[in-house]
Amino acid sequence: MSGVRHVAVAADEDGLRLDRWFHAHFAALPHGRLERLLRQGRIRIDGARARAADRLTAGQEIRIP
Repeated sequence: MSGVRHVAVAADEDGLRLDRWFHAHFAALPHGRLERLLRQGRIRIDGARARAADRLTAGQEIRIP
């Protein structure tokens, strides 16, 4: 992935865990790589550091490097 993308959480994804959201949208991304990006603070939800277990709310913005 190159550049930074901002993706809004859809209404039907409300309550979904962040790691499961990534698996649905970026199936080719290995779980270990996702965990590394989260540890480094490169993935953010509404500007705050994200964790794999965070529950998403419709309308939140996910920053993806």
